[in-house]
Amino acid sequence: MKPVAFQTYDGRTLSGLLITPAGVPQAACVLHSATGIHKEFYIKFATWMAGEQNIAMLLYDYRDFGASLEGHIKDSDASMSDWGVKDQSAALDFLIGQYPDTEIWAIGHSLGGLFFNAHQQSDKVKRAVGVAAGANYWTQNPARIMPLILALWWGLGPILTMAMGYLPAKTLGLGADLPKNVFWEWRKWCLSKAFYRPDYGRELPAEKGLKHPENVKLISVESDYIITAQMVKRMREFYTGSNIEYHHLLLNEVGAKKIGHIDIFRERNKKAWPLIIK
Repeated sequence: MKPVAFQTYDGRTLSGLLITPAGVPQAACVLHSATGIHKEFYIKFATWMAGEQNIAMLLYDYRDFGASLEGHIKDSDASMSDWGVKDQSAALDFLIGQYPDTEIWAIGHSLGGLFFNAHQQSDKVKRAVGVAAGANYWTQNPARIMPLILALWWGLGPILTMAMGYLPAKTLGLGADLPKNVFWEWRKWCLSKAFYRPDYGRELPAEKGLKHPENVKLISVESDYIITAQMVKRMREFYTGSNIEYHHLLLNEVGAKKIGHIDIFRERNKKAWPLIIK
C-alpha cells in the first residue's frame, strides 16, 4: 500500500492510496467513494482486488474531505459536482498515468457511480461498475426512512448547515462531515425529478457517451433503503448510448441478513465482492 497525491486540473491536491498486486496487474481500477465515506473504508476490498484478482487499486479522498481536507471544513467551497467531475476525473487521469498500457476499470459507490461519462478520459475506461448508485428523488424513498429524509432536506440538515457552515453529518449518523456546498447541491438534486440533468453544460460538463458502453454495470442491493432498485435502474437514463447490465443483489446470494447502502464493501460481506466485478 503506497500513499500517493495528485492534482486536479483546477489545482487542488488529493490524497490517495495505491494498492498493487505482487506481479503485473491484469487491470487497474479507481474506486470513487460514496458521499461521506473516507478512502480507508475500502482498503479491505482493494486489498482483495489486488491480492486475489490481480487488479491494482486507487483509493482517494475528495477535496476538502478526509486526508484531502485543507484548512477548516467550514471554509470549503467544494461542491458535489466538484467531487463527481473534477476530482473523479483527476483520479482517473492519475491512474491512467500510472498504468498507461493496462486495461482501466472504474468502480463507483453511490455518488462515485453517478458521473462515469463526465470524466475527461472516460473513453479510456474499459469497464465501469456503479454500486448502489442511483438517481435519488426524495419521494421515492421508502416510508421507513422518510423521517430521516425529511430531517435531512427540510429539518436539521439545512438548519445545522446554515448555523455551522458545514453539514455535521457525523453527528447525524450520516458518515463524515460534509462541506456546505456539497450538502446544498446534493439537496438540490434529490429534490428535483430531473436529478442533476438540468446542470448539464453548467456545473456539469455536457452529456456524452462512453466509448465502451457494453461494459457498464449497475448494481442495487436488496436491503438498501437509501438508494433503491428503482433509483439504480433510473441511472440508465443518464448513460445514454450505453448498453447497461443491471444486477439486483439478493441477500441469499451472499448469505447475508442485511447489507444496506454502505456495508457491501465491509469484509463481512466479502461473498458479494465477486458479484461486483463479475
